[in-house]
Amino acid sequence: MKAGPTEAAGVQEGRGRRLPESEDIMPVITLGGAETSYEERGRGAPVILLHGWNSTRKQWLLNLRPLSRELRVMAPDLPGHGDSAEGGFPFTLDGMADFLDAFR
Repeated sequence: MKAGPTEAAGVQEGRGRRLPESEDIMPVITLGGAETSYEERGRGAPVILLHGWNSTRKQWLLNLRPLSRELRVMAPDLPGHGDSAEGGFPFTLDGMADFLDAFR
């Protein structure tokens, strides 16, 4: 079974990259051999928010707090977008489905 974002080695140990515009640590997980950046907030039933093509996880920042009051909300940068590296998954519907399966 693959480790998800909160179960990945190093995430609980504070591994990540410091964001230049804030003091927050951005979690990073390696999926398919490429680093994937994401936001995660809250506890409860898991929900993954996906950004559109040519966008980033940052489009969801205003939604994370209200949704996280009752849910575990995750918003990844898709491969090759935002702070996530390109590679590991092809830019196809099947490739993105494989990415989501690995991310969860």
